[in-house]
Amino acid sequence: MYSKDDYVIYGQNGVCIIEDITEEPFEGAPKGKLYYVLFVVNNENKFYVPYELGNMKMRKVLNRKEADELIHMIPSIEPLEVGNEKQIEEIYRKAINSNECLELIKLIKYIHIRKTKRNEEGKQMTSTDRKYMEMAENALYLEIGTALGIKKSEVLPLIVKVIEGDNNNEE
Repeated sequence: MYSKDDYVIYGQNGVCIIEDITEEPFEGAPKGKLYYVLFVVNNENKFYVPYELGNMKMRKVLNRKEADELIHMIPSIEPLEVGNEKQIEEIYRKAINSNECLELIKLIKYIHIRKTKRNEEGKQMTSTDRKYMEMAENALYLEIGTALGIKKSEVLPLIVKVIEGDNNNEE
């Protein structure tokens, strides 16, 4: 399903590149079993994932066209829905664990709205909001940056530029 040199998302590791697909990635590995050898792009860790597990739990990183379309969709994406504030961290965790860009955008928008309201009330952003905002932004910007061939730090300015450009075109 995946090939060597494909960029993939696997669990909470973020963007990984498939360095190899091999039967014996390390001494003591069961014989006759295929493994993906994954290299984590942002922290340079390497790990091994059984082939069948990888095919169930990995997905390819967005391509350039998908990333561009996603950026243009951001203004129309509704924020995450949180019905019960007492379960907020569980809801945040579920969005992060989905590893889906759309869910990350919803989470970022929801936390941004909360942050704005708290600032208006003279309150600081909560540590839970800060933690999950950083996780969501890191995962989203790294994936979009990989898809577009730009640095993670260049993604937010690009998103702002595109959104402001779209808004100016509507006037």
